[in-house]
Amino acid sequence: MGFSSYTCKFLLNFLSDRTYKVEINNTYSFSYTAKAGTPQGSVLSCVIFILYVADFPKHIGNLNIKTIQFADDVLIRASTEITSLAEIELNDYLTNILQYTNKWKIKINTNKCEEIAIVGNQFQTKRRLRKNCYNINLNLNNERLTKAFNLKYLGVFISKNFKFNYHLNYIKRKMINAYFLLKPIFFNRKINEKVKLLAYKQIIRSIALYACPIWMQVSKAQIETISLLERKILRSCCGLYRRPGSVKYHKNTTLYNKCNIKPVQNELVRYTLNFCNKLLNENPHLYDPNNMRNLHYYKSKPPSYVIYLFNENELFNNEELLYYKNLKTIHDYRRINQINPTS
Repeated sequence: MGFSSYTCKFLLNFLSDRTYKVEINNTYSFSYTAKAGTPQGSVLSCVIFILYVADFPKHIGNLNIKTIQFADDVLIRASTEITSLAEIELNDYLTNILQYTNKWKIKINTNKCEEIAIVGNQFQTKRRLRKNCYNINLNLNNERLTKAFNLKYLGVFISKNFKFNYHLNYIKRKMINAYFLLKPIFFNRKINEKVKLLAYKQIIRSIALYACPIWMQVSKAQIETISLLERKILRSCCGLYRRPGSVKYHKNTTLYNKCNIKPVQNELVRYTLNFCNKLLNENPHLYDPNNMRNLHYYKSKPPSYVIYLFNENELFNNEELLYYKNLKTIHDYRRINQINPTS
């Protein structure tokens, strides 16, 4: 790989003669020598592991199979209409991966390995093809992989119809769980409101914004459920309730102004626009007409504000392309948030 001898000696010294102990109830075990692996929590461990698996086997065959790696997470994607060929070549590729991991003493947790067939709905894919996809059997280390209808990869659930309704419900469950854990803080009058809002933005809102450019093609009604949950949490932080017995009726605008925070749907749009702008600057070919037609095939197209990001006139004239009623157009969104339009 072109490393100098000094770097190699440094890494060898970093990995050699490392010891570890086990602690149970403030009692430590004897010291043991680690025969393999890197120290947990070290800055260098992730980099060393990436170098270690740099020669991960690539697929060689007639089928279009791509491997996506993120640290120790591996996603294998195959695209074809010939299901019998997919089953044969995928099993052969899994066998090659197993031989590679056995050679370099990497253990695969087969309980976490799953397979999913993304076939769209009944109007997009032939019935025979849909049936054959579900009959594919993949084996790893003489164990059949579990068939999943919702596959989780890097914190995002991918469904068989390539919609993200299940993932949005997962996000709401995580937000509600975090809210109940922080309830003693939100309803404590002795704690400053700034501390409560900081806890909300750092812990709960970050859950809603995670990977939002990926799953933002969900319906407007589903996005509104996250907004309702956000307003409920903010009212508990500030004490501006909307119960019938409240002294005064407080509007949502009053709530957001007092909290000095923008609505979560605005932040979702901003994050997605920034992500798409960055992608477009690095890969201009992503938004060509051919790619857009491919996205329309599975009805998994990005939101309208992404497709017409650089055609504001068309977005303004066609009301069917508007994604949020409270954000009338991309032009209005940029004007409100003082964003200069991309040249």
